Order: sequence, then structure tokens, then C-alpha cells
Amino acid sequence: MGRTPMVVVAVPSFPYFTIHGLWPTNKTGRVESCSTTAFDVKLLNATLTNQLKQQWPNLLVGQDDTFWKHEWKKHGTCSENKFDLPNYFQLTINIKQRLDIHGILVAAGYAPTQNKQFNDTDLIRVIKAKTGFEPELYCQSVNINRVRHIFLTEIVLCLNPDGVDYTSCPPTTNSAVALCKSNLFEFPVK
Repeated sequence: MGRTPMVVVAVPSFPYFTIHGLWPTNKTGRVESCSTTAFDVKLLNATLTNQLKQQWPNLLVGQDDTFWKHEWKKHGTCSENKFDLPNYFQLTINIKQRLDIHGILVAAGYAPTQNKQFNDTDLIRVIKAKTGFEPELYCQSVNINRVRHIFLTEIVLCLNPDGVDYTSCPPTTNSAVALCKSNLFEFPVK
């Protein structure tokens, strides 16, 4: 396992950022579905489960633990040689709590506000000032009443394999990153 990116999602129904996942990578990119170790919610203590419900909710249809099961099966199993199931989820919560992206942006004057547009350079600069490394910003184009809106959907932060220190993200050709770089965008707030 080379780098371990953390993906934090800007969510329309929440006044803060939530976790999308902790996704291990190697030199060729993200690795997925590395073993068949089953997800068992009973391995998560009550405190961790409550933290996950608040910080890592299922934003689509379904139960939170269904989403956690998906993330464990697809991504967590690829780091289980270093982090077992409870430690994988605890590490992710710890990373999220260590870096309050919402608070950092608000303190710098970039509060998520409806109908206010931002550019990637400013947000990257502010986050880099706290982490020492540039995050990746992912955007999505949405037509609302025949008007095209570009929304920030994810902020990706890359960490070293132990999940403690930030590092540069590998170069990407992801179209969602290119969309943020070439357009002003909004936060998806209600």
C-alpha cells in the first residue's frame, strides 16, 4: 500500500463535511476488494458507531451500516494487513476530526453559502496552509431549471500509509478535478 487517500464529501443536506471513505492506493492507483473478510458491525463499539453515524452517514437510500459494509469490502479490506476493521474505521474518524475542513474554510472567509461561487485556487491554498499539501477538489455539473451549476462534491486529502502525515496526491486525470480547475463552483448547500 503506497498512499492512503481520505475523501471528505461536501454534502447538501449537512452543514459540514462528511466522510466518503478511506481509500488505500498503491503505485498504480486505488486498490479495491482485496479480501473477503466480512464486515461485522458488532466489532464496532458504541462510541465508534455513534461517531460513524454522525461523521460517515449513508447519504443515499439505505442504512448507514450498509454503506460502511460497502466501504469496508471495497476499500478497507485492502488495508487490513495494517488496520483491522475497527481500527480502519477509527483511523478514518481520527483523520476527519484532526482536520476540520469546514472550520478551516469558514475561518478563511470561504463559508459554504448558497449561490456564492469559489475557485479551486483559493480553497486549495487555504487547505494547503493547514496540511502542507494540496488537496484535490472534485466537482460535478448539475442543471437546475435549465441553468448549469458546478458543485464541489469532494475534497481529497492524501496521507502516508500510516494515516498520520499528509502527502501529495498522485497526479490525476479525473474529469471531476478538471471541472473544478476550469470553472467557478458552489458548495452544495440547502
